[in-house]
Parts: sequence; structure tokens; C-alpha cells
Amino acid sequence: MPPDPCDADPGVPLVLLPVRLETRFTDDGAALRVRIYPDDVHVDRLDRGVAADERDAGMVYWRALWGGDEEAERVAFDRLAKDVHRERAAWIAEALRPNNIAERPPPGGQLGPPVARALPDRFLVRVTQAGESKTVPGSAIAPEVVVGLPDDPDPAALVRQDGVTLGPGMEWMTSYGVAVDAGMAVTVELGRPGEPVESLLVFGVRGGLDAPGAAEELERLLVSHRFGHGAAIVPQGTPTNNTESDRSAWQRHPEPRAPATRAPAEDLPPDADAVVLARALGIDAVALRDLDGATEREQGQARAANTALWAASWGSFLQRLTTVTSGRPTITDEQRAALRDLFQDHVRGRGPLPAIRLGDQPYGLLPVSAHDGRWQPKEDSLEPRLTELLRRARAILRKSLGAVPKVGEGALDDALLEVLGSGPQALGVRVRSIASKTMSQIGPHFIPMDGDDAEIGTNADWVIWSALGFDPSEIGPNGSLGRTTRPLGLPQVHESDIDYIKALLEPGLPRHSVQSVFQALLELAHAAEQKAAGDASSVEELTGLEERAVEVAGELAPRIRELVELAQHANGELPRRVGAEHLNEVASGIAQEVGESGPSLLATHQPLAAVRGSLSEVARDPALAAAEAAPLALGALGAWIRAQHRLAEFYDALEELAATSEDERRILLAEVLDTSSHRLDAWITAVVSRRLDAQRDARPDGATIGAYGWVEDLVQGSATTRNGGYLHAPSPAQARTAGILRSAHLTHNPAGAGQGAFAIDLTSARVRTAMSLAEGIAQGQQLGALLGYRFERHLHEHELDRFVLSIRAMAPLVAGKLNDRGETLPQPAQEAIAAANVVDGVRLLALNRQDIKVKLGHAPENNPYLDPNDWEFSEQDDWPEIERALDEVAAATRACTSLRRATSHGPPPPSTPPPAMPPPWSSTSSALRPPGSRSPTG
Repeated sequence: MPPDPCDADPGVPLVLLPVRLETRFTDDGAALRVRIYPDDVHVDRLDRGVAADERDAGMVYWRALWGGDEEAERVAFDRLAKDVHRERAAWIAEALRPNNIAERPPPGGQLGPPVARALPDRFLVRVTQAGESKTVPGSAIAPEVVVGLPDDPDPAALVRQDGVTLGPGMEWMTSYGVAVDAGMAVTVELGRPGEPVESLLVFGVRGGLDAPGAAEELERLLVSHRFGHGAAIVPQGTPTNNTESDRSAWQRHPEPRAPATRAPAEDLPPDADAVVLARALGIDAVALRDLDGATEREQGQARAANTALWAASWGSFLQRLTTVTSGRPTITDEQRAALRDLFQDHVRGRGPLPAIRLGDQPYGLLPVSAHDGRWQPKEDSLEPRLTELLRRARAILRKSLGAVPKVGEGALDDALLEVLGSGPQALGVRVRSIASKTMSQIGPHFIPMDGDDAEIGTNADWVIWSALGFDPSEIGPNGSLGRTTRPLGLPQVHESDIDYIKALLEPGLPRHSVQSVFQALLELAHAAEQKAAGDASSVEELTGLEERAVEVAGELAPRIRELVELAQHANGELPRRVGAEHLNEVASGIAQEVGESGPSLLATHQPLAAVRGSLSEVARDPALAAAEAAPLALGALGAWIRAQHRLAEFYDALEELAATSEDERRILLAEVLDTSSHRLDAWITAVVSRRLDAQRDARPDGATIGAYGWVEDLVQGSATTRNGGYLHAPSPAQARTAGILRSAHLTHNPAGAGQGAFAIDLTSARVRTAMSLAEGIAQGQQLGALLGYRFERHLHEHELDRFVLSIRAMAPLVAGKLNDRGETLPQPAQEAIAAANVVDGVRLLALNRQDIKVKLGHAPENNPYLDPNDWEFSEQDDWPEIERALDEVAAATRACTSLRRATSHGPPPPSTPPPAMPPPWSSTSSALRPPGSRSPTG
């Protein structure tokens, strides 16, 4: 058998980048044609060449920095941005960085057209019909695939294909046959002709690059985006759409940013977003160091929130869940500790990796694996049982997918209300009464209680625990929930949170009453963490434990003795200076000798919770033999040190949270609540993130790169039955305006002819044209000049330049005779913009076309560049192309009219003028559709 083209090094992560797919059935339905286009992330547009004038300006910049302060750096970079194009300034500064001066790029210009990188060696296309799959390989793909024209293309090198002008290497973009040969299209002969395709999966791996080479390829792409259209790490809570009150963080023309001149990437904190992302990708953090958001510590904040609130969420739940049956606890102390570490280090409502924006396209990065099938859990205390639990829970949730609202199924209004009425995080908290497990069992015998409710709750618990793989008889009843819920009369967070945190950190400070859900949970967590230390051992009992434990403590004995002495001098709670990391080392060392000790071990020795004491009491029982007492005493000390370690982590987390804003705390609290209730996806991802972390510990650098894309539910001919699609707009106000205009159009055009009132065409091509004209006007150009540019460019592209001066004479942009001989120009012409020597497109459209044709039939007057005797004009060859150029100008004018008419009907925001409308193809656009869904095409 031939080797699998998707084989890769299992020791490094596989980084899969997305691609875009287009599909079409053949007319007979016997085959599916799949076209593959690189997504923005693949495209490298950076001109790495440095021209002579750019090199001179860059050297001036770096010389100006030597010995200067921050103000000198700012002035020097501002000057550089003026001396070269503003979008080139950052790259010129980076390319000429002095410590790389021996390797600086040679003088030159554009090194070639934009190309797509990091594509697989070849794509595999897998089609599934009626549960049967078929995989077809594509042709080999070149390391670089041309995706556009260079900035200054050589006209002689351009090619015409199917009526489109292309640069060398671009033919695959318009010719399906060339795309097949280039590996960017694949034809799949269907096993069930004419039947629907349930799923189409396209994927591949770049096996031709080793792990370091793949990492270098990723770095080149990121550098290209950073110094091209911009790149940034997107902060949590950034609006993805524009609204009346919030703007998305994306800017079409961001200000260039000078590269770092002093701080290397090594100076970033280990949990900085740039370092976290670079570690996951296996690249050097230098590639991300200068991005906006690179120094943010979002993962550190999320870890702090999970740490601080563990005891008030999962910790208390696991405590209630712990029972002992036949001398065996339902959850061991080792499992409990591993679950807490997983929650603190990897469970993230925001995902365990930062999001990144390349140009105007945001990308979320998520560690994934085939969790349902090929995933093999590690043989440790956590993964085997947790993996089985997550698989069972996922199967239960999947049965509820049919109830998830979807646009396109059922009533549109109802679906929109359901979708748009949901938020990415919890927006509030509701509570209900609960009777404890003891009260649920004995209460109905002594006080009036609805026994039916208790019985129903118990039966429901039994079914759920059984479905999740637990023995319900080992867990027992967990209480009975009341029927009704009510809102909790506290905000989620409050401006007084910081003062409350400081009071927890400094016991001498006065503590006010709880004013937020966040404060209430911190109070509960603080009490639980302190109680855990007391349940292991009281300060009075530490000396007796130490005397027995040192017999088997070995090399750990001095460190244990030191901690005991510190605790005795501090009345039981270790000083903060000891540090969580040191405590963790000692507790983990003890666990290697006698295992993790804690509540489960205590429950094993004292099953009856009502009279349960502490591990130190058990270890100091005189009836115990010395051989059994010494390990148990060491375990009790280990439990006490572990509890002190967790308490120290809690205080460290409080300090981290004390530096957060109110908005950040709102998101952090909501994510903890979500991951403690319904966010099963965060736990499944956490298991993969944990494995990724272990991989990076073993091999910090390198990766394997590949690409993927998928489409579902392809039905031949279905595109013709779609409705008008969904309506995109840059903000809700403009979306409402578009809805009003759509309603008006339907009212005045009942037959759908589209020629009556409000027949406004705002397709993406027309909007792009109108927006480019609007931008030119905003920069000081005249509409006539902008239209004239388009007209003359069309003539140039079709080798009709000889008519330009004649047409300029018919519709000059400035008053007076077209003059190239140095006569004195009138004052209005002197004050006109520099590009005034172009035909006035507005005037040109006002002329009678027949008159234009007649005048072009005669040699122009006052044209020193042409011999009148050599003048040629063909009505059959030349005039049709000139008319097409006139049609393009007229279409551009109508596009401006449609856009102006649409925006003029929009209500402005209540207090501020509307911002400039971003292009509708940008990632900032909002829509009358659920975020993340896909609007139909065609």
C-alpha cells in the first residue's frame, strides 16, 4: 500500500489552518467538483525587499534611536512613517534592525506577487453519502501558490483567460482544469449519483517540512500579516460587531507601530498571551512580541478566577459527592487534586489559547482531538475515568441538539429571538431552594413535605448518575431541589469588589457586607480553603504528627520540620512568604511516598460524616501500630501542607484579581459559572490542552502544519430554492435601515422586476466600488476625477490609450483648453488637485454617446503626440470597448447613488454622528442573523 500522505510526527502538535471551499455537482449528479481556496491566514503579501530610499530612511531611524529616550523613539518613527509609506514603516524598521544588519534584505523592490503558504503537500477530499465515505486525493501542491498580482505587474507578463486578466501563476483561480493540476481542485465520482452529500471534508498535511521547518513557515506567515495588513491578539470581550454603544476593535487603516527597541521576548511574563500562543504553535515568541495585546495576561486572569472560586463551585460539589462504600471512596484524593489542577490550568470558558486577528479576519485557536474515537487516555489517576465521563455526557447532550434554535428551520422570528437572546457568558444568577440529602430522607416523616417531589428528584438523580457511568447506590441522594427559581438580588460584580479582596488579603482591614455574587463566592471559597487546612490538622496537633512522620519522611524531614515551626509561630496559617510553589514541592514529595491524602482518606477512616474529625486524630490514635501510624502521620502532614498550598494559591489568585477591571471580573465570573454548569466543551478541550502542554514540555519547538475545510448537507439544485438570503450591515441601526428599504422595495416592486422605486442594488461588488469612490472623495478627490481614472484605466488595459487626450478635450476636469505646451493656466486650474489632468467622468456621462463616437472618428486638434495622418478609429473594434468603459463608469455612479440613498435613510445614533461605514466584507460587520452562522450565497 502507498504511504499515508497525512502521516506526521506524533511528537509535535498538528496545526491545521482553514481553507475555503466551493462545490458544484456535475449536471448528471454523478460527480462533485470541489474547489479549494486558501483562507486569509495562508496569504503572504509582505514585500520583503527594501528599496534604496527605504534603506536610507530606515538607517536614519535606527541612528536616531541610539542614546535617545522614548520621546526620541517616537519622533524617529513618526519621521520614518513620513519618509516611507505608512504601511511600510514598521517592516523597514524591523528589516534593518542593527543586530540583524549583516542579514538585511538586499536593495530591491517587489519580490513577487502575493502567495499562499503553509498549504498541504496535497489535499484529500472525503465525501460521505448515506453513511458511506469515499476519499479521493488531489494533485501535488507547490510550496507557494500565487493568489494575486504584484504591486507593479509587468503588462507583458499578464495573461488573458476566459475574459479575465491574470498574472503569471494565477490561472488556477479561474480555470477548473488548471486548479485540478495545481492540487487546488478535486473531482469526486459519487457512489450515489444525485443523492445528497451529508458531509464534505477536505484536509491535508505538509509532510515535506520537518517540525522546525513548519514552525519557520508559520513564523513567516505571521510576520507577513504583522507588517502587511496588521495583526493583533484580540482581547476578551471585544465586540465582534458594531452596535450603537460599542465598536469592534478592528480598524481599516491602523496606525503603524514601531517594533520593540529594548525588551526582548524573554522579558514577557510566562503567561503573557504572546508567550502562551507561541508555545502552543511551537514558534519563537519574537514573532508575536510586538502585536497589540501581546503582553496581556488573559490566561493568567482566567487561572486566578478558577483558583479563587474552585472551593465555592466544583470543590464543594466534589465534597458532597464523596462517600465511602465497601471501604472505597467514590473520588480519591489523588483524583480530586488532579481535577482541581485541570480546572485551574486548562478549563477555560474563553478557550485555553488567545484569539488572533490577521488583517480584518479574527481566528480562534483551539486544541482539539478525536475525543470520541481514537483518543487514548493516559494511564493516570485522572484521564481514564474523566474521558469516559465526558464521552457519556457528550452523548447525552447530543440528543438535545434538535432543540437548539436554528435560522432556516421553523419560524424565523422565533429562532432569531432565541438566538439573539442568548449571550456568550452567563448574564445573571437565579437560585432555588434545596433540601439537604438528610432532610430529603427523613423530613417527610416529621414535617409536611411533598414526598412526590423528593421521590421524583431521587429517581432523576439515579437515572443521571447511571447514564454518566456512576453507581448511584454509592453516591446516594444529594437533596431535593425546589420547583421555582428566583433572581438573586445581587449584581454579578460590583465596584467594591477590590476593597473586599483587599480585606480578605489583610485580615486587619474592615470587611463590608457582601455586595455582589463575586464577593459572596469569594467569601464561601475563603472559608472552605481555611476549613480544609483545619480538617487536616490543628496547630496543636502538628508537633505530634511531626514526631511520628519523620520516621518515614526521609529527605523531606527538614523541610517538614521548618514548615511546622513556621505554622506554630503564625498560629496555624503559614506566612505568605513561604510561597505556593514551595508548598507544592513538599506536598508532592510526600504524595510520592504515601499518596495524596485529604478528605477522601479521612472519609475512609471515619465514614460517618456527622462525627468525622481530622486526619491528625486518626494518625495519633494510640491503638494504631507504629508501622501503620508513621505513614498515616506523614499523610496527614501531607494533607495539611497540600491544604496550605491551596490556600496560598487562593491568596495569589486574589492578588491577581485585585488588578482586574469590573468588565474583566464580570467575564471571569461568568466563565467560572458556565464551566461549573453547562460548558461541557470547555472540559473536553481542557483534556486536550493538558496533553498539548505535556507535549510542549517534551518538545517546546516545532510543529506539523496542514489545512482543513468542511461543508455539510449538499443537495444538488438546492441553491435555486433559497430565499433572498440574510442581510449584512455594519451596525444594528444600519441593518434596520436595510430592512426598511427592503420592505419599501417589495411594496413598490411586487412583481420583482426591480426597476421601480427603492430598487437599490447593494451587492458586495457595487458596495466595494461605491466605498472606494467615497474614500477617494474623503481624501480630497473629485468624483469626476475618480470616475475618470476608472475610464482611462479601462482604455489603457485594452490598448486604447490614443483616445485618452481626445476624450479629455471633450470632458476636461478643469475649465479651459487641454494644454501641454506650457501656456499660463487659469487660476481655477492652478488651484485644482494634482490629478486634475484626467477626463471628468461626470461630464463624460452627460455627453451624447453618438457625439462622442463622431468626434473620435476625426483626428484630435492640439495633440502634439499624434500625427493626424495616422489616426485610426474602428466602429467595429474600438467603439464597443469604449462603450463598455462608459458602462462601467455609469455603473459606478449608480452604485454611489444606491449607497447614498440607503445610508441617507438610516437613523443616526442618539448622541454622536455615525462613524464611517466599514466595508461590508470586513469581519466587523453585524448581521440580521446569528453570530457564527453562514449566510447563503447566490
